[in-house]
Amino acid sequence: ISWLPVLEWCLRQNLQGAGLVVGSGGVEVDRADPASRTKTKRAIEDHAAQWQQGRRPLLLFPEGTTSNGDDLLESRRSRSAAQHAYLDRSSGSGPDDAVSAASLSHAFNAWSASSTDATASSRPVRSRGLWVRGFPGTARVLSAAATGLSAVRLFASPPAAASMWPGVLLTGTPGMGKSTASRRVVELCEARGVRVEGFLTEEIRGSRGERVGFELVGLGSARGQKAPLARSGPDAGSGPQVSKYTVCVAEFEALALPILDRVLSESAKGQTDSPAVVCVVDEIGKMELFSEAFVSRMRQLLRSRPTPTLITVALRGGGLIAESKRAPGFKLIELNHSNRDGAPDNILAKLLRSGSGPAQKASASSVGKEQAAVTVRPPSRWRARPTTAGQSPTQEVQRDEPAQHPSDRISESAAAATSAGGGSVVVWLRNELRLADNPLLMRGLQLCRDRPGAKLVLAVCLDPREFGPDARTAFGSPKVGEARRRFIEESLAELQTSVSRRGSKLLVCDAAPEEALPVIASGCGASLILATRQSCPAEKTAEARVARALQAMGASLELQDPGGIYTLFGQSELKRTGVATDADFPEEFLDFYGPARNRLREVCQRGLSEAPSRLPEAALLQTQPPGLRADGATSYSTPTSKADLPWQGGEAAATQRLQSWLAAGGLSRYKTTFRRLLGDFSSRLSPHLAMGCISPRRVAAEVMGRAESTPAVHLDHYTYELCWRDFFVHAAGRWGQSLFELHGPLGQASKYGAATKADAEAGRWRRDAVDEERWRKGLTGVPLIDAAMREVLATGYMGNLARQITAAFLVEELGLDWRVGADWFEATLVDYDPHSNWGQWARSAGVAPTNEAKRRRVGGTRYYDIALALPGGEAAQYVRKWLPELAAVPDGQVFAPWATDAPLTGSYPREPLASPSLRRYFEAQKGAVFAGSAGKGKGKGKGKDKRQETDNPSTTERRWGR
Repeated sequence: ISWLPVLEWCLRQNLQGAGLVVGSGGVEVDRADPASRTKTKRAIEDHAAQWQQGRRPLLLFPEGTTSNGDDLLESRRSRSAAQHAYLDRSSGSGPDDAVSAASLSHAFNAWSASSTDATASSRPVRSRGLWVRGFPGTARVLSAAATGLSAVRLFASPPAAASMWPGVLLTGTPGMGKSTASRRVVELCEARGVRVEGFLTEEIRGSRGERVGFELVGLGSARGQKAPLARSGPDAGSGPQVSKYTVCVAEFEALALPILDRVLSESAKGQTDSPAVVCVVDEIGKMELFSEAFVSRMRQLLRSRPTPTLITVALRGGGLIAESKRAPGFKLIELNHSNRDGAPDNILAKLLRSGSGPAQKASASSVGKEQAAVTVRPPSRWRARPTTAGQSPTQEVQRDEPAQHPSDRISESAAAATSAGGGSVVVWLRNELRLADNPLLMRGLQLCRDRPGAKLVLAVCLDPREFGPDARTAFGSPKVGEARRRFIEESLAELQTSVSRRGSKLLVCDAAPEEALPVIASGCGASLILATRQSCPAEKTAEARVARALQAMGASLELQDPGGIYTLFGQSELKRTGVATDADFPEEFLDFYGPARNRLREVCQRGLSEAPSRLPEAALLQTQPPGLRADGATSYSTPTSKADLPWQGGEAAATQRLQSWLAAGGLSRYKTTFRRLLGDFSSRLSPHLAMGCISPRRVAAEVMGRAESTPAVHLDHYTYELCWRDFFVHAAGRWGQSLFELHGPLGQASKYGAATKADAEAGRWRRDAVDEERWRKGLTGVPLIDAAMREVLATGYMGNLARQITAAFLVEELGLDWRVGADWFEATLVDYDPHSNWGQWARSAGVAPTNEAKRRRVGGTRYYDIALALPGGEAAQYVRKWLPELAAVPDGQVFAPWATDAPLTGSYPREPLASPSLRRYFEAQKGAVFAGSAGKGKGKGKGKDKRQETDNPSTTERRWGR
């Protein structure tokens, strides 16, 4: 073998313990051990035979280089990258045979010269080095060049093995959420400044919200580009068929192939330990396999993994689908109900884990193995100390810096207690602030009974990112308004008292749950934390963070189905009812309500229980969690006196409100009063339901228990509204992040929010800071709108009709981004619930699926008609109550003050923010303001709203506050 003398010469040099990697195994070269040299020589001879056949490459590095051969050459003098060579005939990137020797010699000499200059520095330097494979004349060039070097370092493993990044294959049953998880991984990468190349697959929706196909959405360099993957229907064209869909092979290849080519080219760039790009391919499925070019490129990608790679793949199938699951170096994850919430964060950790980049040499023991999770000893400034006699609790945990890894804050002694005991149970309360009818609490009590001597810890974490004074929404508003903050604090104070009376303790921490809960668990020796599974992305992200932090200390998070805790129907009840769950949950309310109403009475008898008379003794914590409040500590301001019904948080207040409303006959007239503006017109239990101070099943059971004394039309309509609340919780789980995006779950433009048809087609919504602020502050100049906005500012509440009016005005009249409204309601409403609030706004904006009957009623002045038709001139009284600036305006013009010369006090605008048609509408209400029915100014009785009497729960309308 002509070049073996070069390698033997290498072994005679002082290699300073450098490693020689041969093939997929490793051989350490020990210059003081003759046996090691002999073994290495034999390995080299074997490798050389394969090198001559073009199967393996040869890498040479000059003296002074580090063991990381893929890093750029850095000189302490010039700080510039040296010239390097990358020659590979097999990939088509190198010169042809005729010029290969000369080209190789030139490249080697240039590379060697630059390296020699760099090594003049006393500081070790790093070089990308020279990679040659399959060129004639290589041995002659290397033999001649080697004599001019004082030492050579050899790496004989294939570049593919040395430069491969981690790979993850994500599979699962259809509808389990593979694309959703991939989309979340993309968001997490971009939030960390990591570029993502590849594509996602999204559904194409028809005009009625039905699925009509699939399309590719480009990422990174292809962001904004889309291409159809498959279509259905008469316009689908011709092509291969998969079920009812026609695969658009040409359009698919036009977008997918250039993306994959860019990703594959990353292998020629030599990345570092910190990836600058991640590849996401969604997905390898039956449709994609019709493209032979796609299959070819994916096979290259599976072999080379030039960058951290995430690929979704069908659960079943042959060909490339089966091949991909056998690809070495890929971690196969099957998505299911138990792991999908935390899957995006786990996938990201695998893709970006430290030490897995191409610059890290793989030893024989590490090749093909998953990196094991290890617990790192935390910095001393973060270690919690066990409580000792006389020690102040405030000194137990030092907080010099923000936590980067919350699990690091677990004390070593507490962690030992966890592994030794593990009998205690922690119940993480969020929107379940009650003792009665609480299956989550019952689960915790049952576990304590099954574990003799086990302690129970109830904990609430008010995350500063959500509840802190500086917490802001996406549009800059406070995340928690004054009214809601006060209601939450009252609910917590009442629950603390109730728990204390029963012999236990409720811990309230002003800290992130992933920081506080591991410390609580370790401090009491708990190995299990219980919580209720949530539906919205922010809450699910919090669950994933907590799960990771607990896993690091050997504990686990168990998520309970929300049925009976926060919703009427849980996953099991939905399945028994015949309603699909999760990603297949129906997007039309009636598809859910029809089957659900028939089983409502049966379901609402489950999970009802009285508050326990005693609770297990609270565990004594060895370590104080961050942000732990003293008993009874709270912070909220005095409520306004203008509310018709002062809010009082807590389980006792919720029960008392329900009983008093029922006793006063509120249910017996509910259908005719729930759309009022003044007075005690509804149950107003929505704040209590939002925080879990009362169970929705308890409310439904109490209501249905009055069936004999209540007209069916009122009872049915009340349970109908409760089912709307359930619908939005489950639909939010299906819609995911799309519920909070501009184009909503439909992913397409709405007819609202655009100045022109072109804007509408492009999905451009209007943004205007001045108009948005006028709407928020109740200064639009349209009194009916402003009165409602003043009410929510002052009390944190507005009724069903007021919410419909203000939403329709923002979306249809002003054409502003609908998320401005949803965001403001989040910031101000005492009964804010993310599912109902954002779901209702998305429906009002036309970006969520809505049935045909609903669409026919969208537009016009229908909600204004209802308000002006309220008896006794209620709408005018409502305006007078909340707009004192109109005191001098005559009664006949209170809805159109711009049409009068009467003075307007304060800063109330004279010029309304309204279209000419809306101005004319309100100007026509003269003479009917206090007459008892206004209705488009046609005289007494002519405009009475028949919908107040004939509305049928089987039809769909906008449903706001309960």
